[in-house]
Amino acid sequence: IDELPHTGSADAEFVIVKYFDYTCEACRDVHGDLATIMTKYPGKLAVIVLPVPLNKNCNPNLPTGVQDHVNACEFAKLSLTVWRADRSKFAEFHAWLFEYHEQPYEAAEAMAYSLVGDGKMEAVDPTWVDAVLLGNVADYKVFARNTPVMPKVLLKGSKMIQGAAKDADTLEQLLRQNIGLKN
Repeated sequence: IDELPHTGSADAEFVIVKYFDYTCEACRDVHGDLATIMTKYPGKLAVIVLPVPLNKNCNPNLPTGVQDHVNACEFAKLSLTVWRADRSKFAEFHAWLFEYHEQPYEAAEAMAYSLVGDGKMEAVDPTWVDAVLLGNVADYKVFARNTPVMPKVLLKGSKMIQGAAKDADTLEQLLRQNIGLKN
């Protein structure tokens, strides 16, 4: 958890992994639901957030018929760069990308640079960003065998939620049942 981008405390009792795309509507819904749950259980839950762009330019594993999402690759790389440049600014930028996903890439880039600073952003080794993204895309290839639906939330063992839950209460109940989330 220390090496990968996450929201919540690295010392949290419960950790889940979310594969997502900033430009995916269901992913935005789950992001909001998890934010609500994390507020309800302060310090108890951490979410490792691994972007998987829904765009063939950087994700050749998209099934036929799934349309490319504009800026998906660029937003994913930008968020990973922010994580690597300044982890203390990541959660803010991560939330910003979900909220302003329809902004042009240049607006997202300007926001990232304003949060972190030019020097830190430019010091990030792009090979790390590319390697993490490639790993996420490879994972997606395996997970998408059953369904390409996003997001994919890994719970415990081999349990996974694919797509958005009905609402935050339903997602909370799934977390309580599958990972033992409790106050």
